[in-house]
Amino acid sequence: MNEQVYSPQSLVDEIDARRRTITVFVPPDETDATTDLEDHFATRNVTVETRTIPVGREGFVVVRSEGLPQRTVPLGAVRALLSGNAGSEWRTLPTDVDTPSAVVGLDELCFRSFDRRQMLFTCREIEERAYRIGHGTLHVGFQREGAFEAQREVYEALLTRGVTVDAYMGSLGSEAVGRLEHPNLSYHVDPVPELSNYWFLAYDGGGEPYQKCALVAEERARGRYYGVWTYDPSLVAGLVAYLKATY
Repeated sequence: MNEQVYSPQSLVDEIDARRRTITVFVPPDETDATTDLEDHFATRNVTVETRTIPVGREGFVVVRSEGLPQRTVPLGAVRALLSGNAGSEWRTLPTDVDTPSAVVGLDELCFRSFDRRQMLFTCREIEERAYRIGHGTLHVGFQREGAFEAQREVYEALLTRGVTVDAYMGSLGSEAVGRLEHPNLSYHVDPVPELSNYWFLAYDGGGEPYQKCALVAEERARGRYYGVWTYDPSLVAGLVAYLKATY
């Protein structure tokens, strides 16, 4: 059976087509959690529901999406993932630290947002995951070379850690920009719309399917993005397959 392949645009379309229902199970004294999640998930095609559980029990979230299995995730994990409080010092973490519990068990879960800050946080979470695993390939679309060079420190750390990086962009920067060079870094430059108009990251999981994750953000107006991201291994694999075959 052939694997489904997704371009950046078709991945956005696929995630847009999936209707999600998120049910938050919380004790009466933690109802603020529902408000927090509604703020993050209250986008079109997403329904947020609340169910009360006895005081003292740990809250959890049940995610249902058309055509996909039901997923249950601890409330604490989801809140940590969406808090935007991930430290910028992840590059200094010990190499034996486990993958954050906030992202474990979120495979097959998809999100979307117009919030650029949330998308930047998700990019950092994907980069952090690749750093913690320490191998595999991270495919990154920066639109312009200057945007990639602005992240030099982050990507030097990833490359030093052992991660292979494929960088995609629709245009080169100034000749004065000193290009980062490394044996595990490849540049793919092509002046086509999907490399000029899309910002994306896709991590192949380093051979571990449940570690796969991806984000695609479309620039719909100057500096204004609509983004989708997913932990569904099949969607991530489809995007990676497209990028490898096309560029």
